[in-house]
Amino acid sequence: MLKIPFLRLGEWVHPVYEKIKITQQTFDDILRNFKDNVLGKEPFIRLGHDKGGKPTFGDAPAEGWVKQIVQEGNVLCAIVEPTSETAAENIRSKRFRFSSAEFTPNGIDKETGNPVGALLSAIALTNEPFLTKLPEATLLANLPDLFYLDFSEPEENDKGARKVEEMVKQFIEMLKNFITGQKAENEGMKKQQEETQKQLADMNKLLTDQLTLAQQQTQIAEQARLLAEVDKQATELVSLGIPPVMVDNWKTLASSDAGQVVLKLADDAGTVKDISQAEAMRQMLLALPEAHRIPMGQRGTQSTGDDADKIKLACDADIIALGGTITADGKYKI
Repeated sequence: MLKIPFLRLGEWVHPVYEKIKITQQTFDDILRNFKDNVLGKEPFIRLGHDKGGKPTFGDAPAEGWVKQIVQEGNVLCAIVEPTSETAAENIRSKRFRFSSAEFTPNGIDKETGNPVGALLSAIALTNEPFLTKLPEATLLANLPDLFYLDFSEPEENDKGARKVEEMVKQFIEMLKNFITGQKAENEGMKKQQEETQKQLADMNKLLTDQLTLAQQQTQIAEQARLLAEVDKQATELVSLGIPPVMVDNWKTLASSDAGQVVLKLADDAGTVKDISQAEAMRQMLLALPEAHRIPMGQRGTQSTGDDADKIKLACDADIIALGGTITADGKYKI
Protein backbone atom coordinates (compact mmCIF):
# COMPACT_ATOMS: atom_id res chain seq x y z
CA MET A 1 0.00 0.00 0.00
CA LEU A 2 1.11 3.57 -0.69
CA LYS A 3 0.58 6.63 1.49
CA ILE A 4 0.45 9.77 -0.63
CA PRO A 5 0.10 13.21 1.03
CA PHE A 6 -1.81 15.29 -1.52
CA LEU A 7 -3.22 18.41 0.18
CA ARG A 8 -2.45 20.63 3.16
CA LEU A 9 -4.03 23.61 4.88
CA GLY A 10 -2.79 26.98 3.67
CA GLU A 11 -2.99 29.71 1.03
CA TRP A 12 -1.13 30.02 -2.27
CA VAL A 13 -1.18 32.37 -5.29
CA HIS A 14 -1.56 30.49 -8.59
CA PRO A 15 -0.70 32.14 -11.94
CA VAL A 16 -3.98 30.90 -13.47
CA TYR A 17 -6.39 30.22 -10.59
CA GLU A 18 -5.08 33.23 -8.63
CA LYS A 19 -5.56 32.82 -4.86
CA ILE A 20 -6.00 29.23 -3.68
CA LYS A 21 -7.13 28.69 -0.10
CA ILE A 22 -7.30 25.20 1.43
CA THR A 23 -9.30 25.18 4.67
CA GLN A 24 -10.59 22.60 7.10
CA GLN A 25 -13.93 22.87 5.27
CA THR A 26 -12.12 21.78 2.08
CA PHE A 27 -10.78 18.74 3.97
CA ASP A 28 -14.21 17.95 5.43
CA ASP A 29 -15.87 18.14 1.98
CA ILE A 30 -13.29 15.83 0.39
CA LEU A 31 -13.55 13.31 3.25
CA ARG A 32 -17.36 13.33 3.21
CA ASN A 33 -17.67 13.07 -0.57
CA PHE A 34 -15.15 10.21 -0.66
CA LYS A 35 -17.01 8.36 2.09
CA ASP A 36 -20.38 8.93 0.35
CA ASN A 37 -18.94 7.87 -3.05
CA VAL A 38 -20.23 11.05 -4.71
CA LEU A 39 -17.69 10.60 -7.54
CA GLY A 40 -19.20 7.18 -8.25
CA LYS A 41 -15.78 5.52 -8.23
CA GLU A 42 -12.49 5.60 -6.36
CA PRO A 43 -10.14 8.47 -7.27
CA PHE A 44 -7.15 7.14 -9.20
CA ILE A 45 -3.40 7.80 -9.21
CA ARG A 46 -1.79 9.00 -12.43
CA LEU A 47 1.69 10.11 -13.53
CA GLY A 48 1.65 13.89 -14.02
CA HIS A 49 -1.29 16.04 -15.19
CA ASP A 50 -2.92 16.19 -18.61
CA LYS A 51 -2.30 19.37 -20.57
CA GLY A 52 -5.22 21.31 -22.00
CA GLY A 53 -6.14 20.89 -25.65
CA LYS A 54 -5.58 17.13 -25.78
CA PRO A 55 -7.49 15.41 -28.61
CA THR A 56 -8.64 12.67 -26.23
CA PHE A 57 -9.13 12.27 -22.51
CA GLY A 58 -9.79 9.40 -20.13
CA ASP A 59 -6.89 7.33 -21.49
CA ALA A 60 -4.54 7.89 -18.54
CA PRO A 61 -3.78 4.51 -16.91
CA ALA A 62 -4.29 4.15 -13.17
CA GLU A 63 -1.07 3.68 -11.22
CA GLY A 64 -3.24 2.95 -8.20
CA TRP A 65 -6.68 3.44 -6.64
CA VAL A 66 -7.45 5.44 -3.52
CA LYS A 67 -8.87 3.11 -0.85
CA GLN A 68 -8.90 5.51 2.07
CA ILE A 69 -8.34 9.19 2.89
CA VAL A 70 -7.07 10.26 6.31
CA GLN A 71 -6.20 13.59 7.88
CA GLU A 72 -2.87 13.78 9.68
CA GLY A 73 -2.57 17.18 11.31
CA ASN A 74 -2.80 19.77 8.55
CA VAL A 75 -2.30 17.27 5.71
CA LEU A 76 -4.70 14.97 3.82
CA CYS A 77 -3.18 11.62 2.85
CA ALA A 78 -4.47 8.97 0.46
CA ILE A 79 -3.97 5.29 1.25
CA VAL A 80 -3.52 3.77 -2.21
CA GLU A 81 -3.52 0.25 -3.59
CA PRO A 82 -0.99 0.25 -6.49
CA THR A 83 -1.97 -1.49 -9.72
CA SER A 84 1.52 -2.82 -10.40
CA GLU A 85 4.92 -3.31 -8.84
CA THR A 86 6.17 -0.54 -11.13
CA ALA A 87 3.91 1.97 -9.40
CA ALA A 88 5.21 0.93 -5.99
CA GLU A 89 8.79 1.02 -7.27
CA ASN A 90 8.31 4.60 -8.50
CA ILE A 91 7.65 5.58 -4.88
CA ARG A 92 10.22 3.28 -3.27
CA SER A 93 13.02 4.48 -5.54
CA LYS A 94 11.92 8.12 -5.12
CA ARG A 95 11.50 8.43 -8.88
CA PHE A 96 8.34 10.33 -7.96
CA ARG A 97 8.48 11.98 -4.53
CA PHE A 98 5.48 14.30 -4.41
CA SER A 99 1.88 14.59 -5.56
CA SER A 100 -0.68 17.10 -6.82
CA ALA A 101 -4.41 16.77 -6.19
CA GLU A 102 -6.98 17.08 -8.96
CA PHE A 103 -10.16 18.31 -7.30
CA THR A 104 -13.10 20.63 -7.96
CA PRO A 105 -13.57 23.27 -5.20
CA ASN A 106 -17.29 23.51 -5.91
CA GLY A 107 -18.22 20.04 -7.07
CA ILE A 108 -21.69 18.97 -8.24
CA ASP A 109 -23.30 15.57 -7.63
CA LYS A 110 -24.00 14.33 -11.17
CA GLU A 111 -26.98 12.26 -10.03
CA THR A 112 -28.80 14.91 -7.97
CA GLY A 113 -27.40 18.13 -9.37
CA ASN A 114 -26.75 19.34 -5.82
CA PRO A 115 -23.55 21.20 -4.84
CA VAL A 116 -21.27 19.06 -2.65
CA GLY A 117 -18.22 21.26 -2.06
CA ALA A 118 -14.66 20.08 -2.71
CA LEU A 119 -14.62 16.83 -4.73
CA LEU A 120 -11.42 14.82 -5.33
CA SER A 121 -11.19 13.04 -8.72
CA ALA A 122 -7.52 12.06 -9.05
CA ILE A 123 -4.01 12.49 -7.65
CA ALA A 124 -1.00 12.99 -9.89
CA LEU A 125 2.47 11.78 -8.92
CA THR A 126 4.87 14.59 -9.77
CA ASN A 127 8.19 16.11 -8.85
CA GLU A 128 6.86 19.62 -9.53
CA PRO A 129 3.93 20.07 -7.12
CA PHE A 130 2.34 23.51 -6.95
CA LEU A 131 1.51 23.22 -3.25
CA THR A 132 4.63 23.73 -1.18
CA LYS A 133 5.87 21.86 1.88
CA LEU A 134 3.93 18.63 1.27
CA PRO A 135 5.41 15.47 2.82
CA GLU A 136 6.80 12.88 0.42
CA ALA A 137 4.87 9.86 -0.79
CA THR A 138 5.93 6.65 0.96
CA LEU A 139 5.56 2.88 0.63
CA LEU A 140 3.82 1.34 3.64
CA ALA A 141 5.39 -1.78 5.14
CA ASN A 142 3.00 -4.66 5.65
CA LEU A 143 3.61 -4.87 9.40
CA PRO A 144 1.25 -7.22 11.29
CA ASP A 145 0.51 -4.58 13.93
CA LEU A 146 -0.12 -1.74 11.47
CA PHE A 147 -3.79 -0.90 11.01
CA TYR A 148 -5.39 1.80 8.87
CA LEU A 149 -8.95 2.33 9.99
CA ASP A 150 -11.68 4.09 8.02
CA PHE A 151 -11.24 7.76 8.81
CA SER A 152 -14.19 9.83 9.97
CA GLU A 153 -14.08 13.28 11.53
CA PRO A 154 -17.67 14.19 12.44
CA GLU A 155 -18.66 17.66 13.53
CA GLU A 156 -18.64 18.13 17.32
CA ASN A 157 -22.41 18.48 17.49
CA ASP A 158 -22.83 15.16 15.62
CA LYS A 159 -20.86 13.07 18.11
CA GLY A 160 -23.75 12.68 20.53
CA ALA A 161 -26.13 11.70 17.74
CA ARG A 162 -23.66 9.13 16.40
CA LYS A 163 -23.23 7.65 19.89
CA VAL A 164 -26.99 7.33 20.31
CA GLU A 165 -27.25 5.82 16.83
CA GLU A 166 -24.63 3.22 17.71
CA MET A 167 -26.46 2.35 20.95
CA VAL A 168 -29.72 1.95 19.01
CA LYS A 169 -28.00 -0.31 16.47
CA GLN A 170 -26.62 -2.48 19.27
CA PHE A 171 -30.04 -2.71 20.90
CA ILE A 172 -31.71 -3.63 17.59
CA GLU A 173 -29.05 -6.26 16.96
CA MET A 174 -29.65 -7.72 20.42
CA LEU A 175 -33.40 -7.92 19.75
CA LYS A 176 -32.73 -9.42 16.34
CA ASN A 177 -30.58 -12.13 17.89
CA PHE A 178 -33.25 -12.83 20.50
CA ILE A 179 -36.21 -12.92 18.10
CA THR A 180 -34.68 -14.65 15.10
CA GLY A 181 -33.04 -17.24 17.34
CA GLN A 182 -29.59 -17.43 15.80
CA LYS A 183 -28.73 -19.98 18.48
CA ALA A 184 -31.64 -22.25 17.61
CA GLU A 185 -30.46 -25.85 17.61
CA ASN A 186 -32.78 -27.16 14.92
CA GLU A 187 -35.08 -26.12 12.12
CA GLY A 188 -38.15 -26.87 14.23
CA MET A 189 -37.24 -24.17 16.70
CA LYS A 190 -36.54 -21.71 13.87
CA LYS A 191 -39.93 -22.40 12.31
CA GLN A 192 -41.64 -21.91 15.66
CA GLN A 193 -39.83 -18.61 16.15
CA GLU A 194 -40.85 -17.46 12.67
CA GLU A 195 -44.47 -18.29 13.47
CA THR A 196 -44.18 -16.38 16.75
CA GLN A 197 -42.80 -13.38 14.89
CA LYS A 198 -45.71 -13.51 12.46
CA GLN A 199 -48.22 -13.73 15.31
CA LEU A 200 -46.58 -10.79 17.06
CA ALA A 201 -46.67 -8.77 13.84
CA ASP A 202 -50.35 -9.63 13.30
CA MET A 203 -51.15 -8.74 16.90
CA ASN A 204 -49.28 -5.46 16.60
CA LYS A 205 -51.23 -4.59 13.44
CA LEU A 206 -54.52 -5.51 15.11
CA LEU A 207 -53.73 -3.37 18.16
CA THR A 208 -52.68 -0.48 15.93
CA ASP A 209 -55.90 -0.71 13.91
CA GLN A 210 -57.98 -0.89 17.10
CA LEU A 211 -56.18 2.12 18.55
CA THR A 212 -56.76 4.10 15.36
CA LEU A 213 -60.46 3.15 15.36
CA ALA A 214 -60.81 4.10 19.03
CA GLN A 215 -59.19 7.47 18.36
CA GLN A 216 -61.55 8.09 15.45
CA GLN A 217 -64.57 7.13 17.53
CA THR A 218 -63.41 9.42 20.33
CA GLN A 219 -63.04 12.30 17.87
CA ILE A 220 -66.52 11.66 16.45
CA ALA A 221 -68.05 11.49 19.93
CA GLU A 222 -66.27 14.68 20.97
CA GLN A 223 -67.48 16.48 17.84
CA ALA A 224 -71.05 15.29 18.47
CA ARG A 225 -70.84 16.49 22.09
CA LEU A 226 -69.53 19.86 20.92
CA LEU A 227 -72.33 20.28 18.35
CA ALA A 228 -74.97 19.32 20.92
CA GLU A 229 -73.58 21.86 23.38
CA VAL A 230 -73.47 24.53 20.66
CA ASP A 231 -77.12 23.85 19.75
CA LYS A 232 -78.11 24.05 23.41
CA GLN A 233 -76.34 27.36 23.96
CA ALA A 234 -77.73 28.73 20.68
CA THR A 235 -81.27 27.95 21.84
CA GLU A 236 -80.58 29.75 25.12
CA LEU A 237 -79.26 32.81 23.26
CA VAL A 238 -82.37 32.99 21.06
CA SER A 239 -84.60 32.63 24.13
CA LEU A 240 -82.81 35.64 25.64
CA GLY A 241 -83.71 37.76 22.63
CA ILE A 242 -80.37 37.64 20.81
CA PRO A 243 -81.18 38.09 17.08
CA PRO A 244 -81.08 34.72 15.27
CA VAL A 245 -78.78 36.08 12.57
CA MET A 246 -76.18 36.85 15.24
CA VAL A 247 -76.74 33.47 16.88
CA ASP A 248 -76.23 31.72 13.53
CA ASN A 249 -72.91 33.50 13.08
CA TRP A 250 -71.90 32.43 16.58
CA LYS A 251 -72.88 28.79 15.85
CA THR A 252 -70.69 28.76 12.73
CA LEU A 253 -67.71 29.95 14.77
CA ALA A 254 -68.39 27.70 17.77
CA SER A 255 -68.68 24.59 15.57
CA SER A 256 -65.33 25.20 13.87
CA ASP A 257 -61.75 24.66 14.99
CA ALA A 258 -61.25 28.42 15.02
CA GLY A 259 -63.86 28.72 17.75
CA GLN A 260 -61.80 26.52 20.05
CA VAL A 261 -58.69 28.70 19.78
CA VAL A 262 -57.86 29.89 23.30
CA LEU A 263 -57.44 33.60 24.01
CA LYS A 264 -55.94 35.24 27.09
CA LEU A 265 -58.16 38.04 28.39
CA ALA A 266 -57.77 40.29 31.43
CA ASP A 267 -60.72 41.50 33.52
CA ASP A 268 -61.07 44.89 35.22
CA ALA A 269 -58.97 43.66 38.15
CA GLY A 270 -56.13 42.70 35.80
CA THR A 271 -56.63 38.96 36.26
CA VAL A 272 -55.73 37.03 33.11
CA LYS A 273 -57.82 34.02 32.19
CA ASP A 274 -58.01 31.63 29.24
CA ILE A 275 -61.19 31.66 27.15
CA SER A 276 -62.04 30.23 23.73
CA GLN A 277 -63.01 32.50 20.84
CA ALA A 278 -66.48 30.95 20.77
CA GLU A 279 -67.03 31.63 24.49
CA ALA A 280 -65.69 35.18 24.13
CA MET A 281 -68.20 35.87 21.35
CA ARG A 282 -71.02 34.27 23.41
CA GLN A 283 -70.21 36.56 26.35
CA MET A 284 -70.32 39.53 24.00
CA LEU A 285 -73.75 38.45 22.75
CA LEU A 286 -75.00 38.07 26.33
CA ALA A 287 -73.84 41.64 26.96
CA LEU A 288 -76.02 42.92 24.09
CA PRO A 289 -78.21 45.80 25.36
CA GLU A 290 -81.89 44.97 25.92
CA ALA A 291 -82.85 47.65 23.42
CA HIS A 292 -81.16 45.68 20.66
CA ARG A 293 -82.73 42.35 21.57
CA ILE A 294 -85.91 40.91 20.09
CA PRO A 295 -88.96 41.74 22.23
CA MET A 296 -90.37 38.91 24.35
CA GLY A 297 -93.45 38.44 22.19
CA GLN A 298 -91.44 38.07 19.00
CA ARG A 299 -88.78 35.66 20.29
CA GLY A 300 -88.60 32.38 18.43
CA THR A 301 -89.90 33.97 15.19
CA GLN A 302 -88.09 35.58 12.30
CA SER A 303 -88.91 39.18 11.41
CA THR A 304 -89.47 40.12 7.78
CA GLY A 305 -89.49 43.27 5.70
CA ASP A 306 -88.48 46.53 7.33
CA ASP A 307 -88.27 44.96 10.80
CA ALA A 308 -85.66 42.47 9.61
CA ASP A 309 -83.62 45.24 8.02
CA LYS A 310 -83.77 47.32 11.19
CA ILE A 311 -82.69 44.36 13.31
CA LYS A 312 -79.84 43.62 10.87
CA LEU A 313 -78.63 47.23 11.02
CA ALA A 314 -78.83 47.20 14.83
CA CYS A 315 -76.90 43.92 14.95
CA ASP A 316 -74.26 45.34 12.62
CA ALA A 317 -73.86 48.38 14.85
CA ASP A 318 -73.55 46.21 17.96
CA ILE A 319 -70.89 43.99 16.41
CA ILE A 320 -68.84 47.01 15.33
CA ALA A 321 -69.25 48.58 18.79
CA LEU A 322 -67.98 45.34 20.34
CA GLY A 323 -64.83 45.52 18.21
CA GLY A 324 -65.92 43.01 15.57
CA THR A 325 -66.06 43.19 11.77
CA ILE A 326 -68.59 42.24 9.09
CA THR A 327 -67.44 40.14 6.12
CA ALA A 328 -68.47 40.76 2.51
CA ASP A 329 -71.12 38.04 2.71
CA GLY A 330 -72.67 39.57 5.85
CA LYS A 331 -71.13 37.27 8.45
CA TYR A 332 -69.86 38.60 11.75
CA LYS A 333 -66.25 38.13 12.81
CA ILE A 334 -65.08 38.89 16.35
